[in-house]
Amino acid sequence: MVRPGDKSKSATPKRAVGLLHLPMGDENRRLNIALDNPQKMRPNETLSVKVKASVKEGPVPQKVNVLVSAVDSGVLNITDYVTPDPWQAFFGQKRYGADIYDIYGQVIEGQGRMAALRFGGDGDELKRGGKPPVNHVTIIAQQAQPVTLDANGEGSITLPIGDFNGELRLMAQAWTEEDFGSSESKVIVAAPVITELNTPRFLASGDTSRLTLDLTNLTDQPQTLSVALTATGKLSLEGAQPQPVKLPPGARSTLFIPVRALEGYGDGEVTAQVTGLQLPGETFAPQQKSWKIGVRPAFPAQTVNTGAMLNPGESWTAPGQHINGFSPATLQGQLLLSGKPPLNLARYIRELQAYPYGCLEQTTSGLFPSLYTNASQLKALGIKGDTDDKRRAAIDIGISRLLQMQRDDGGFALWDKNGPEEYWLTAYVTDFLVRAGEQGYSVPTDAVNNANSRLLRYLQDPGMMSIRYSDDTQASKFAVQAYAALVLARQQKAPLVRWREIWDRHGQAASGLPLMQLGMALKTDGGCPRSQQALDLALQNTAQRQQTLDGGLR
Repeated sequence: MVRPGDKSKSATPKRAVGLLHLPMGDENRRLNIALDNPQKMRPNETLSVKVKASVKEGPVPQKVNVLVSAVDSGVLNITDYVTPDPWQAFFGQKRYGADIYDIYGQVIEGQGRMAALRFGGDGDELKRGGKPPVNHVTIIAQQAQPVTLDANGEGSITLPIGDFNGELRLMAQAWTEEDFGSSESKVIVAAPVITELNTPRFLASGDTSRLTLDLTNLTDQPQTLSVALTATGKLSLEGAQPQPVKLPPGARSTLFIPVRALEGYGDGEVTAQVTGLQLPGETFAPQQKSWKIGVRPAFPAQTVNTGAMLNPGESWTAPGQHINGFSPATLQGQLLLSGKPPLNLARYIRELQAYPYGCLEQTTSGLFPSLYTNASQLKALGIKGDTDDKRRAAIDIGISRLLQMQRDDGGFALWDKNGPEEYWLTAYVTDFLVRAGEQGYSVPTDAVNNANSRLLRYLQDPGMMSIRYSDDTQASKFAVQAYAALVLARQQKAPLVRWREIWDRHGQAASGLPLMQLGMALKTDGGCPRSQQALDLALQNTAQRQQTLDGGLR
């Protein structure tokens, strides 16, 4: 529906588009799956599931394949995970297969507020550095091999269940060449006596803490239990062993365990051995369970660099005072010898790989070195890396992740395609995608074309950029346009007149980086004299560092 504008009432055109779904489901091709499984079982046992398939009308199809999975319900509930239904995938509501393009988005007034990030980013609060803690999480996610049911549509499947207490969701998907179906069920996994230690995510060296050990009696008999505790690795016990615990049926008791984190980096492990469990007709061996807690240094990482020039016949010894006050267990060092001024590539690559956050900027920065390095080169730099096959697979995964952050207009957002547009980072990611394609990686042409079109829009209409988090809006826009010009110039897709127009505003540059990028872009113009002028200005730039979209680099 389109409503024309009314100049007398200052009303701009309005447009509305709606779609009505036409159901196409065929219930005769739905497989009904029944799961026969125990409602309750104990840990470290095998779960047996009987499966029976049926259809709405007629006999059961032949060669019904079934895939059964058992996953911790708590994990699935984090994302409200819905059991996959292949029938719904084939016959359910689909996205409208055609795209609609018009120019109403450019003439309808915009009265909405500016969107804001709900979380994330990479501000100053993330500069604490240091080694990340080692966290251990046990997740039960078992999946059996697909089985084919018999002529009656029946079959049996077994799944090994480890040391786990909680609820499992059984999920089954079934299919033939023409029919599809799914089902789900619940299983409670519980030991007669549940022993669970509540721990912090990690401890810092020197920390003391009281861990809580919960003992829960799920039997219908009173129990008298003895608990023996040990601590190894980077943890030590600070108190005496607990006294025997008497638990009525269904009761819970909590023991407090004081521990201390030792100096260093790694794992500490607490082990509890529970004895005394008695049930009529059953004999129980001592129940032993261990929990690991990551221990990390209590202070941020510090890096000390020392440089020296050596003439033939001279020697050099690293100053001993540089390691004073540091924890020996966390020290790392590297010696770099070069006939040129040293550029610590190993440090930069290692820190990029270790960065734990996966927003647009960090994903791209972490992938960039992998385009131009291989396993042998990383090893020469003292970096333990993956094989070349794994490295290429990681880049393919990274490219897919970046494309998930590409907006419909071709730009990129920090976390997903629904976020606000990041102008300088759009040029940065497009630069990476183009270079990845040059290195032989599979990059969708449409994605690159859309990104290039967005960069061209930056050059043609800088006013469309709504700059946030910048001390100098004009400098930020200049930085975006300079980088966009370089990315397009490498592909021979930028209009020369735009480069020259940007050059006329080179005084807006707040750092040397955009001048260097503009100079390289102008260099594609048959050795344009402005190119050398831009490069010279970039090297001479001594502007004070300030907050701009390119980070204020110089």
